[in-house]
Amino acid sequence: MSFFSDFFHYDFLQMALVGTFFLSVICGILSPLVIAKRFAFLGSAVSHSTLLGLALANLFLLPENTAGIFLITLSVTLILAIILAFLGQAKNIPTDSTIGIFLTSTMGLGMIILSKSTSTNTELANFLFGNIFLSSSSDIALTFFILLLVLFSIFIPFKYWAYISSDQKGAKNSGINVSLFHAFFVFILTLTIVTGLKMAGSLAINSWLIAPGLFGTRLGRTLKMSFLYSLIFSIVVSLLGLFIANFFDWPTGATFCLLHFLGLIPLFLNRTL
Repeated sequence: MSFFSDFFHYDFLQMALVGTFFLSVICGILSPLVIAKRFAFLGSAVSHSTLLGLALANLFLLPENTAGIFLITLSVTLILAIILAFLGQAKNIPTDSTIGIFLTSTMGLGMIILSKSTSTNTELANFLFGNIFLSSSSDIALTFFILLLVLFSIFIPFKYWAYISSDQKGAKNSGINVSLFHAFFVFILTLTIVTGLKMAGSLAINSWLIAPGLFGTRLGRTLKMSFLYSLIFSIVVSLLGLFIANFFDWPTGATFCLLHFLGLIPLFLNRTL
């Protein structure tokens, strides 16, 4: 396979290229807020709790009903994410402990339900492990919709997000509905994770939501520069990962994770950043 030329000749590679670009932009925008709000562990818990939604969808729907599987998974995961966000506000329980037990319990329940299933659902595996080379036109359309939603909902009220990220108590005292912004961020984060699961897989979408923001916040001296660096990192590293995965015939999700880590090595080595 050629490193670049294949993408000019095969429709499925062009679809994967567009999907990778859309996802990289979405995560490049959300990632600095994930880091600033210390939501990295929350994102991991939400992505793993999708197993419960997928298990329930697997019980009631045929494998071919991908739209129904997506809607059930999204609905169940969103309910779980809202519960988790509410529990995370409890002052008498450490947040990391709440997220940890939530993650293991939802995954455990999902595995119990799956163990009682009589069918083998290959679509379930696609959702869990992802393969962006199998992206469909409906996947691309949904990702584009989320991209527009993220662009408008983050950049139009950008000053509010900046205030909340830097001084949540001050933002609340100034009259900003911090709880509403928090709930909306959990919603859009959940929507991104569930959409990205089928295309990229659980590990890759977690890496996508953490690595760019970590890179951007370490290099950017202002929040706007942090967003810019995060976006550049996410796009460049993700597209490079797609080309490498195609050239060497590597699994895309694992390749994205590896490239994200390699892209962060300069930060680990340079202690002045």
